[in-house]
Amino acid sequence: TRGRFGSDGDFVPVEHEREDGLATVRWAREQPWCSGRVGVFGVSYLGLTAWAAVGACGEGELQAAVPVATTARVRSVLVQPGGAFSLELVVLWVTLVFQLLLLRRPDEMLRAAREMWSSSWWSRAKYISPLSSLDRLLLGRDWDFFQQAVAAEEEDDEFWRGRDALCELRPGRRAAADGPPPPLHLVAGWHDFFAASQLADFELASRAQPACRLTVTPHDHWGMASLRGLQVAVRAGLSTFDAHLGDGGPAWGGTGRAWPPLRGVDSRPAIERALPGQGCFL
Repeated sequence: TRGRFGSDGDFVPVEHEREDGLATVRWAREQPWCSGRVGVFGVSYLGLTAWAAVGACGEGELQAAVPVATTARVRSVLVQPGGAFSLELVVLWVTLVFQLLLLRRPDEMLRAAREMWSSSWWSRAKYISPLSSLDRLLLGRDWDFFQQAVAAEEEDDEFWRGRDALCELRPGRRAAADGPPPPLHLVAGWHDFFAASQLADFELASRAQPACRLTVTPHDHWGMASLRGLQVAVRAGLSTFDAHLGDGGPAWGGTGRAWPPLRGVDSRPAIERALPGQGCFL
């Protein structure tokens, strides 16, 4: 993303993702090594960038997308029904992105994480008051993006326009010229704070795109980075890309929408579910 690691520019969350996603897809399609068929894949914040590319691209520009542990709309995750701020998500994400990931060596990241958890940092963060002072505790300074987000209490606030819906899936909101979204395979964690939003994304996307699948694993958000979580996500990504970017061969596990085949499953896009603690698909 813009302004992260070796990328030029300044990183502002969900500020430039649609613009940059569209530019990246069009750049890839123009390369001599590209067949002209492009798919996007991303976990967590990079899943937001995947949704942003889907939302910005016109019909036929993108052939597949696999968003993992993420959502097409940002505000519904940051602000809970009733207006409560998702404090755990904000604290952990800001710490990860603006502190831990700036450290180049894995051992430095682990050491810094252990020091944070062993200090009173988390206790102070989860009981912070007023909420607008959280950025000073975490970053040692006022952060304009955070201050504006806290102040933007309503969904139609100017701050959320252009930031909330990275990909508009609601009926009547997506421009007719854009057509339906490309084939999708959403991968969610049942205990993830993105879970409810991802289920809503699947429900809306499957109405517009018959080639829409959903896999739910028994993980929370951070568990998606475990070996099992990554295996499921990569498996879903490769199978989707094999099916829609290549010669159209069958995806992993067979040609049906659900794998293993389920008795009594109707023709609707299948939901693949995993039982918590068992790590197996139904």
